[in-house]
Amino acid sequence: MSLPVVIIGNGGHASVVCSAIRASGRTVIAATDIVAGRQGRIPSDIRVISDEHLFEEYGSSEVELALGVGSIWPNVPSSPWQRITSRFESRGFRFATIIHPFAWVSPDSKIGHGCQIHAGAIVQPGVTVGPFTVLNTRSSVDHDCNVGAYCHLSPGATLSGDIILGEGCHLGTGCAVVQGVELGQGCFVAAGATVVSTHPDYQYLKGTPARPFSPSIQRT
Repeated sequence: MSLPVVIIGNGGHASVVCSAIRASGRTVIAATDIVAGRQGRIPSDIRVISDEHLFEEYGSSEVELALGVGSIWPNVPSSPWQRITSRFESRGFRFATIIHPFAWVSPDSKIGHGCQIHAGAIVQPGVTVGPFTVLNTRSSVDHDCNVGAYCHLSPGATLSGDIILGEGCHLGTGCAVVQGVELGQGCFVAAGATVVSTHPDYQYLKGTPARPFSPSIQRT
């Protein structure tokens, strides 16, 4: 029997995660926030507790966790995603792999632990997806792609076949990456961009065809 789930986070992405968990037939028993009881975006029937209360109330063998914190920047080692998962895993907690029943995942794909595959997403044959990667609503990963850990494909992002994404890449809403391209770790692709060539680590890309740019705000 599946363990109940506690969602780490209480914002918009947490509500999407909650919906996917419930749609798959699992139970959400709580969500966490910096301020216990604060009204966020989680449904009102779910308790909101602090991280400290989570540690006090539940053992690591009693619940699984789900990362409900959204991301709009590359997920480098100092990012909230990696800090949060490391904190809880160091205490023995495990993060659930979440696959919405309206997603399609090829049986021969390899999905890492803690991944989230949301409604309408497609994962085709031969794909490998690293731990803690999020394939958001209607994103698509075609054949034989290798997607690194902690990546985020925003709603409607599309990968053609044989693409390699390094760890921590962020692909914006509605962007596309063409066949055979490789993006190094920590790359950022702006919404609506079309990536037609390979780029090294930590590149910020926008436009069609996508070209490097310098963001006005640097995130680490």
